[in-house]
Amino acid sequence: MRFFKRTFKWLKSSRKHKLLSLALKIKWTIKFLTLDTTSFFIAKILNIRFFRHSLFLSFPKNNYMVANTENSLKIILNSSDLVIGKHTFIDKKAYDSHFVDLAFRVLKKSNINLIYDIGANIGTIGIYAVHQGLAKECLAFEPEPNNFKLLRANVLINSLEEKIKCFNYALSDRADETLDFELDTINHGEHRVRKNWSEGKYNELSREVIKVSTKTLNNYFDKKKSINSLIFMDTQGFEGYVLSGASLFIDNSILIISEFWPYGLKRSGCFEKFLLSLDNAKYESIIDLENRDRVYPFNKQTIIDIANKLGEDSMTNLLII
Repeated sequence: MRFFKRTFKWLKSSRKHKLLSLALKIKWTIKFLTLDTTSFFIAKILNIRFFRHSLFLSFPKNNYMVANTENSLKIILNSSDLVIGKHTFIDKKAYDSHFVDLAFRVLKKSNINLIYDIGANIGTIGIYAVHQGLAKECLAFEPEPNNFKLLRANVLINSLEEKIKCFNYALSDRADETLDFELDTINHGEHRVRKNWSEGKYNELSREVIKVSTKTLNNYFDKKKSINSLIFMDTQGFEGYVLSGASLFIDNSILIISEFWPYGLKRSGCFEKFLLSLDNAKYESIIDLENRDRVYPFNKQTIIDIANKLGEDSMTNLLII
């Protein structure tokens, strides 16, 4: 009799165990299915620009986000950056990379040895160019410490550390100097060297100022690699100083894409330096990449005329060939 009672208890406990086990399996299956469904739903939602825009604006400020671009790049960015970071995340495109594509179409080039990404920010130009096979290598220069950390992180996350070298310097006309560098809290691509301590149009004197070190572009001239190369320069009005320290490149007519912002150049006191550094160069044409049908003869007066047309409130990108 005792044997039958024990056996019955064992069967009951065994059945409970099996039922419990089955319940747990069902519970975890539902949980995983829910996670998969949620992930799938989120992925679909983030394919819609409106929702990416809403997510970016609602995300806590000064935090890191990751943009997945249409070209399979991953770009880590700061949620407080309302220009380069915002547009890269929302548009799913490396910011300003279309200027690189356009330049290569105009030049009818398939690739170059080296791109010099000056004012590299978080890497949307140099990383894009190397990832797409437009440039074999890149030297990227970014003086601002937080942008520089993101630049290095983005090189690593895209497995390009063998092809892209990063330098935490501002390029100028003199090496090994220390410059004042002002920070914009809204547009992290608007940090710039401060050469002027008077009040400006954009409330510049309210910005935090840090110190940055300098090198010249001539320090990085390579006789073999630099001949088939491209300079991409966006330094918020400091381009005249950069070109003044790039005589080896200019003497060899190395291709240049430069942001051209008359207000910034004049505020930094280097509009004349921009003109003077190119005065005896052997380039042939200037192409306004914002208006690609506009091809101008290369000379000093052309640059002055473009500046006058732009005025102080506008900017463009010039391809000098």
